[in-house]
Amino acid sequence: MFDLLPYIFSYKIVQKLVRMLPNGQQVKREVDFILDEIFNTMTPTMFHMREIIFVTYNKINLVTHCM
Repeated sequence: MFDLLPYIFSYKIVQKLVRMLPNGQQVKREVDFILDEIFNTMTPTMFHMREIIFVTYNKINLVTHCM
């Protein structure tokens, strides 16, 4: 069975980040648009850009909470 928990969790993280950023909804739309536009020419690394954003957010969040 497909485990949806990581995707639900990452969605919540993205929504939290969107709320924290100035003009967060617009920034998210722009990032999504660009990723969708280059989808057919993406390398495997680029294909996981949304995941990279998620991991980077978690690292930043961890550092700011440990200080």
